[in-house]
Amino acid sequence: MPGQYLDFLRTYGHGGIGGIEVIGIGRSRKMLFVSETLKYREFGLDNNLILLESCDEWVYCIDCNNNSIVSWSREDIQNVYPDFDSYLLDRFTDAT
Repeated sequence: MPGQYLDFLRTYGHGGIGGIEVIGIGRSRKMLFVSETLKYREFGLDNNLILLESCDEWVYCIDCNNNSIVSWSREDIQNVYPDFDSYLLDRFTDAT
């Protein structure tokens, strides 16, 4: 798991702005990203992907093979950001 995402988890745990919600660790210390990732594995999510954000028709995930961020749906997977920080900056900029 990339250090950038681990830093986010340590600092914020979970959350977002403007309707964009990065899945992380809840107030009760429940690892929400784990339960959400496992839920999507039932729909075919690859084992190397960890869920970050659900956008209904697709999800954003960390690709643990190279730390890039991908957009995944049952029909398609696309590399969209080179790393977690790029993803977070772009998504939060879109929300404001």
